[in-house]
Amino acid sequence: MSFSSDMDKIIQKARVNADTVVRKVTFDLAKSIINESPVDTGRFRANWQFGEDSLPTGIIDATDKPGKVTLAKIETQAITSKAGGVNYIANNLPYALRLEYGHSKQAPSGMLRITMSRYQKYIRDAAAQL
Repeated sequence: MSFSSDMDKIIQKARVNADTVVRKVTFDLAKSIINESPVDTGRFRANWQFGEDSLPTGIIDATDKPGKVTLAKIETQAITSKAGGVNYIANNLPYALRLEYGHSKQAPSGMLRITMSRYQKYIRDAAAQL
């Protein structure tokens, strides 16, 4: 083995680890956002969408009260995420902003703001699992 090939292996492992952290953190963020979302019919939870390097558009005509189908879909889509890219989790329903800012008694502090307060913990936890 040469120094160069040893360094290549270290670099490759670091890339894989970084990608793994990105995927895990994306999943943890999505899970928190969906679980913190208020639920009435399940339409709001079903409209959380994932986008890799582009913001999701459109509205989904579905319901998902427990949020499990939506989370599984996001997990499947985020499995190819790589470090250095931009991942989006968005909800395009017209009332999403109102719900984020206290319109629902079920989520008076929103979903995104609560989730983002946990962001550093998700990163630390994902890195520690490697």
